This record gives sequence, C-alpha cells and structure tokens, in this order.
Amino acid sequence: MNERPDGLPGRRVGALAALALVLALGLALGPAGRAAAADDGPASDIEAVPLESLVDLSLGAASLHQERASEAAAAVFVLTGDDLAAHGFRTLGEALRSVPGLYGYRDDSFGMVGVRGVGLLADYGTRLLVLLDGHPLNDSVGLGGTLVGRDFPIPLDAVKRVEVIKGPVGSVYGPTAFLGLINVVTVDADDRASQLRLGGELSQGRWLGEEGALVLSDRVGPVRVTAALQGLRSSGYDVRLPELLVPLPGRPAALDPVVRGANRSSGQSAFARLQWNGLVLAGACGGSGAGLVTAAYGSLIGSDQTRLSTASCFVDLAYTRDLGERLTLAVRAAWDGSTYRDLYLYPPPPDGTGPFRDVGRDRWGTVDARATWRPADGTLIIGGATGQLHRTLQQAYADGLPTIQQDPVNGVGPGDIPKRFATVNGYLLLEQRLADSLRLHLGATWFWHELFGQRVTPKAALVWSPTSADAVKVVYSQGFRAPTVSEAYYEDDTTYLANPRLRAELVGSGELIWARRLGPGASVTASAFLDHYNDLIRYETVPAPGVASPDPANPLDFRQQARNQGTLWLRGGEVSFTARWGRWLTGWGGLSLQSLSAAGRANAPGLIGNLALSSRAPWEPLTLSLHAAGLASRELDSANLPADGRRSVGPQVLLGAAARLDLPWVRGLSVEAGVSNLLDAAAPDPLAPDFRPVTRLPQPPRTFRLDLRYHPN
Repeated sequence: MNERPDGLPGRRVGALAALALVLALGLALGPAGRAAAADDGPASDIEAVPLESLVDLSLGAASLHQERASEAAAAVFVLTGDDLAAHGFRTLGEALRSVPGLYGYRDDSFGMVGVRGVGLLADYGTRLLVLLDGHPLNDSVGLGGTLVGRDFPIPLDAVKRVEVIKGPVGSVYGPTAFLGLINVVTVDADDRASQLRLGGELSQGRWLGEEGALVLSDRVGPVRVTAALQGLRSSGYDVRLPELLVPLPGRPAALDPVVRGANRSSGQSAFARLQWNGLVLAGACGGSGAGLVTAAYGSLIGSDQTRLSTASCFVDLAYTRDLGERLTLAVRAAWDGSTYRDLYLYPPPPDGTGPFRDVGRDRWGTVDARATWRPADGTLIIGGATGQLHRTLQQAYADGLPTIQQDPVNGVGPGDIPKRFATVNGYLLLEQRLADSLRLHLGATWFWHELFGQRVTPKAALVWSPTSADAVKVVYSQGFRAPTVSEAYYEDDTTYLANPRLRAELVGSGELIWARRLGPGASVTASAFLDHYNDLIRYETVPAPGVASPDPANPLDFRQQARNQGTLWLRGGEVSFTARWGRWLTGWGGLSLQSLSAAGRANAPGLIGNLALSSRAPWEPLTLSLHAAGLASRELDSANLPADGRRSVGPQVLLGAAARLDLPWVRGLSVEAGVSNLLDAAAPDPLAPDFRPVTRLPQPPRTFRLDLRYHPN
C-alpha cells in the first residue's frame, strides 16, 4: 500500500486546487471581478438582514426550506460568518464550543462535539450529521474523522452561516442526525466575500506553523462562482502524561513523561461551486495528517511513527425547477469518497506486533429527488427519497506478522473486511397553518439499510406565536442510528472484536421551547427537554480470544467490542440569549443544566456554559472579542480509571480572545491576533478504555495566532 506520510489525498486535491486557481484567475482578470471591486455591496450576512430580524436569522436545514429560527419546529441556533471572523475560530469544533448546549471534547485522534450532556467517548462524529450546503459529509465506516477539526473540507473563511439543530432530526435526514445536525452554508457571489488570509501560530515559546486560505466569490457572466483553498502545517506542542511513569508488561516506565511534538499536523483542501439558473455543480476535496500522542491501548507512546491521516472528496450535481407557482422539483446526484489510515507502533515480536496499520475506506453514490408543494395558502408538503450504494473496505495488518499481511499480488488478505450495501431514505413533511398564530408540523422518515434492517421515525410539533415577539414550540421527535460498519465488522489481532449482531440505536425526544425577541437587537430562549435513548452502542473490554486467564495488568490480554448497552435518560433545561447592538456589542451565550442516568455519566457534564462577546465601541476599525466555554466535572470511564484513584475530571473553563484591526490607510487589509486557551488550563478530557494506560488528555496549551487578511470588498 502506498501511504502518503502527510495524509493528503494527492492528485484529487491537486485537481480541485488547479480548478480553483483557474477560477481565481478568471475572477481576478474578468470584467465581473473588476466590476465587483468598484461596487460597494453588502459586506456581511448580518448587514443584509432586516433590522427587526437581526436575532431571528434564516436557516434551511430544520425543515428543508428557508424559514426564520423562531418558525423552525426544533431547537435551533445560527452563527454568522461575521461571528466566526470576529472570534478568530479556525475549526468548526472551536465555533461549536460557543453554541449554547454544545461542548467539545477530544482524544488524541479527533475532536468531538457533545450535545446537552451526551458525548460518548470515541464517538468520532457518528451521531452528529454534518452538511456542507445541504450535502451530507459523514461516511458509513465511522472509523475516523469527525468533520469538526482540520478534516473539514473548507476553511471557515468561506462560511456564510452555521445552522445548528439540537436533538434528533431522524424525521428528515435518517440515521446520522441522532444527536443533532450542523449545516454549514458557504458564501456566494452576492456576499462579496473574496479574501486572502495568511498567518501562523506560536505556543510554548516557539513557532508552531503556518496557515493560509483563499476565498473567491463573484459572477463570471451568468455563472455564480465560489471557490476556496486552504493549507496548513504545524510542528505540534509538548504534552505531559503522568501515566507514562507507570511500567506496563513489555514497556518500562518512561524517564520523562513529556511527549514532544504532539499533534504535529498538516492539511489542505479545495472547494468550488458553480451556479447557473437552477443548476448547481459543487465539489470539495480535503485531507489532513497528524501525529498521535497515544493510540490503541498497548501502543508505544510518543513515537514519531505513530500517526493517522484522513482524506475525503465529493462531487455534487443538483437541479431545481419550478413547475408552476406552487410546485418545485429538485433532483441531485453525487459521488463521495473517504479514506482513513493510521499507523500504530507496538513492541516488536514476540512482545507485540510491531508497526500496525488500519485502513477504512468508503465510496458511495447518491441519487435524490424532492418535491415541494404548496397546494393552498398556509399548507406546505415536502416529500422525497434518497438512495445510496456504499462500497466499504477495512484493512488491519501488522508489518511484523506475515500471517495477516496483504497478498502482494491480489492486494487482499485475511485482514481485509469488505462490505457492499444499499440504503434508502424516504421522507414526508407537512406544515399546516391552523390559525394566524398556530402552525402544525408533521414528519416521518422510512429508512432501509441492507445490513441492519428498516425503521420508521416520526416527528410532531406545534409552533405558536401568541405575540409578534414570542414563539412557543412543543416538539416530539424520534431518531435512530444504524451501527457503523467499523462497530459491527471491524476486527484485528490486537485491539478490536467484531459484533455483527448489533442493533440500531433509538431515541425519543420531547422539548418545550419559549423564545422572546427583546426589540430588534436581542432575544432570549428557554427550553426543557426529556430524551430517552435505547440500545446505545459503546465499546466494552472483553477477554481476548484464546486467553484463558487474562492478566488485568496486561492490556494485550483484552479486546474492545461494540455492544448495545441498555437505556439512558436525559433530563434538563437550557436558557440562552443573543444580542446584536450594532458596533456596541454582539454576543450570545447560555447555560444548559442536565442529568443523565448512571449508564451514561462518563464524559457527561451536568452543567454547560457558553459565552461569546465582541465589540467595536472603543474604536470602529478595531474589533475586540472574548469567548468562554465551561463544563462541570465529568466522570471518567469506569473501565479506564487512573492508578491515583480519581474517578472524574474537575470543572473546566476555556477562554479565548481575539482582536482585528482594519488598517484605515489600506482598504480591505486587516491584522488579526488571537489566543486560545488563554489561561493555559490543563482541563483534561476523559479517554475511552482503548487509550489505556492514558486515562485523560489535557487541552492544547495557550496558543497565539497572528494573521494578515485582505478583503477587497
């Protein structure tokens, strides 16, 4: 196998990068580009919104059509592109930490996002659906890649808004939208968002690396064009792991518990979209590679060879046509591909396997048809179906064990796990105005999976507007999640056992929401929710096959196996606010208080706090911002407790700050500075059992960022 050490998807990224550069040249030299530079158009999404709707922004992901947040039959939140820029967020995960009710956590492989206290360890984004302009990005393997870190295929500089839906959305999107949904909407020609950003990072007294992004959005004749490029490199930071001082079988205690160059990484991505009348052609390709502090339990920690990489690409062709005044038909065809690779270093035989490699690959085609019908005023019916064909391959082989190496002629061997399957998702939505201030929302999805059966998930909601400033929502929805291919079928000789008997996870969710707009620039929202989860899939530690008397002190005597683990109740409430008072203050924040039944308390904070504030009041060319994310204490996984007897990690508060100065003597040029983890807090996150002996991973250290941005519009 030819694995690139930096984890980049090679020629596919290069082809899209070349396409984006050609588009850039056309925009820079063509008449459309010159006309745009001379015309003072709208500078941001917010400036284009009517004054009375500054805190009631539009979104399209909740019910497959554009509507105000107050009208959506769900708990929703919207971040704008201006919000992302003001706070200097670099990844989607950083931005989502600021959303009320959401919290971030990480192991050494990927960052993840929990929703209202539910953040299963080693989840890897398999329960949170991520869309890019409505195109689903999640694969069916679920082995690696959460799409909220450097593996997201576009820079945040190209984002117009981020639509967040909290709670199951199975009545529309099927199995992946189990905890919620994130729809990232990119800029288009009307946003005049072309820009170039160059910068780098500094931490622990040394330069970490560089990053750059280019975004182009304009018209070329009748075609609306958006393109984006991004590249980054980081040499990583140093992290201290006290568990390294404890000896294990086959591995002596370390003299120095500090791992050098942790999270060293590189990546690049390219994105392009062409729009002409109702036809849209879009494509993206991205890849990232990172070194690991630790990996599957028993692996050697701190080795320069231990690493992972991800690569993903898609091409999407969609066409929308109005068939009269009340009926719209949309059809779409797409191809997606994703690949995950890792290399874990174990002791050489006979104490271990030596270098061990995993590969997870998914290739799938999609066809989709949707009809939107308004048979009468106050009535909306949306129906459609999506079909997919997946071809997955998982490979696990050790360089030091020839018995499971690949066949050098056929490229397959006993370590290969291929699967081919189809899925069909049919959905029907009905919105009916019952009175001037009352709307009924009904929906249902039928999902069929060739490997894991079928399921119908309904949704019902009432949205009542007793006054022009108030909205009351009563929402009941169900969701489900089919097992991922890796959970059900992945197996190797060192860490994991397959379990093809897994059942789909189920959730029923009820929520009462009240939102009130406090004038044109502020709003407050309060909600109470009750969720019931069944058959959640989590990994259990079980004896390795053929080991009659496993030694508790020897990790190699045990395996991890995915199993359905009963029920989980989640009860809680949330309050949040949004304020947009011109240049004086833009801010949002919230508190989420929840309680989980005992089975799900690992990594489940009882309290989540979020706050983000920015202002241009002291001097209009200067934007100052501060954001904070806080969590109550969280329990460690009972199967991965440290030797010191601790059973939890304490409360944490992570602060970040940013400043942007628009240079008055050069139009469109700005200098931006920021710092993440301002207090340099350790704030460790719990780790799953397969990371033993490491039980918790500290946050990246205080990191300074400096950027130069040119925004000609």
